[in-house]
Amino acid sequence: MSNNAQLLSSGLEVYSKKRKARQEQVAEVTFNAEARKEYLTGFHKRKVHRQNVAREIAKKKEHEEKLEARKE
Repeated sequence: MSNNAQLLSSGLEVYSKKRKARQEQVAEVTFNAEARKEYLTGFHKRKVHRQNVAREIAKKKEHEEKLEARKE
């Protein structure tokens, strides 16, 4: 009988968690325009940086291959 009572009263725990989560929500959200701009432009900056690093690695690899070819 207690299992059935626990099963039927388990909704109370669910609703109490939802009520608590609702009370802990942030009241106001403020936006920092400068931080937003930095975040959005950061995508391009990171992409360009990755491309530059890849170019440098390819250049070093090509140089090492030339040295190996000379040795042979």
